[in-house]
Formats: sequence, structure tokens, C-alpha cells
Amino acid sequence: MRDLVDVLDLSLPLPIRGKTYRVLPPNAATGLALQQKMALGIIVNQGGHVPDDVRAQVEVDDEHLPDFAHQVLGDVYDEMVADDLSTPEIEFAVSTAFIAWTSGRAYAEHYWETGGKAQAPATQGPTPSGKAGAAATTTQTPKSGSGTTTRQAPARPARKKA
Repeated sequence: MRDLVDVLDLSLPLPIRGKTYRVLPPNAATGLALQQKMALGIIVNQGGHVPDDVRAQVEVDDEHLPDFAHQVLGDVYDEMVADDLSTPEIEFAVSTAFIAWTSGRAYAEHYWETGGKAQAPATQGPTPSGKAGAAATTTQTPKSGSGTTTRQAPARPARKKA
């Protein structure tokens, strides 16, 4: 068999200002940490009880934003900074990649294409919120300012029946 990197393109292309940044997925340990952050964020956003020390793991403030951005974007974060992208452009790239690595590429593509605003159509099966046909809620994503803001991730697209 051929090497997996020859079979699958696992990179996430993020076109910004005429340049396409290719973000590679995080390693397994970082990916797991991001998935845990997503799961905690869903619980927090749905009003679930989470101890304060655990809740702090979900929030990304200005001080920790570069660390989080490096986890999500890898070396592409440094490339974006060197290219003098704006804070909103980088934050949107971070949010998109975070969604890709925690919820799947289809979610990330929908998030990107709608500017993070529109919800995907309701699905037949359960969404990450656990409710059939409901829009999913995600973890708080990093923003400049004092703390975090909440963004809605699109619901998973319905799977086509074979």
C-alpha cells in the first residue's frame, strides 16, 4: 500500500487575501486536548455545571490566545502573523481550524463559507448538542478583549443514504 500522506490530503486550506494557508492537523495529544476543550465548551454553553477550575480550561483570553492559535494552526499561525494579517482574520482562521479538528471538515467548511454566521439546515440525526435536528453549540472561541465570545457551529450536514 501507498503511504497515507500520498492517499489523503489532511490539510485544511484557508484562503485569505489571495493566499491559501495549508493548516495541518494537530498531533494526537493536541487533537485530544482540543476535543476535550470542545466538549467542555458545549457543556458550559448549555448551562451544565462545570467546576470553575475546569471551566477555566475552556476560556481563551488574550494572554493565552497565541498558545491556543499555535495548537490549532501550528506553524501557519506564525506565517499569518508574518504576513501581517489582521486579528479578525487570524481569529476566524483559528475558529475554523478548531471546528475542523474537533467537529469535522464539513462543519468547518460551512462555518468558513457563511462567515461564521449562518446555521446549517437541521439534520436527521443527533448533532453535537445531542438533540436531533437542532443546531449545535460549540465552545467559546477566542476573541480580542476580556475573555471569550460564543459562536455557533453549524449542524452536521445530513448524510446521504446509499
